Amino acid sequence: MRFTQSEPSPTGEQLKAFWILNAIDLAMTIYALDHPNIYESNPLLGLKPSNRQLISHKLIVGPVVAQNMNQYQMTFVNAALTLAVINNLIVMNKYDVI
Repeated sequence: MRFTQSEPSPTGEQLKAFWILNAIDLAMTIYALDHPNIYESNPLLGLKPSNRQLISHKLIVGPVVAQNMNQYQMTFVNAALTLAVINNLIVMNKYDVI
């Protein structure tokens, strides 16, 4: 679902990293939300979204982002996803989930 013309297009490596980072973030979030003191920080999902909500969100938002970002924007998105994964690790470590 392309809404904008995205030139230069993201590279294959950027798109691969995007989907890998999303999968890591999703898996970590599903695992961590089983802990009573850990909450989702995405306001679109609520504090304790179900696994179905988390997966649906990634499956809807992911393709829209991947198809509408240019190469420079995808660099930023991948950096933000990397920070999200690092934050997940910090929170999980704080509550001895890992």
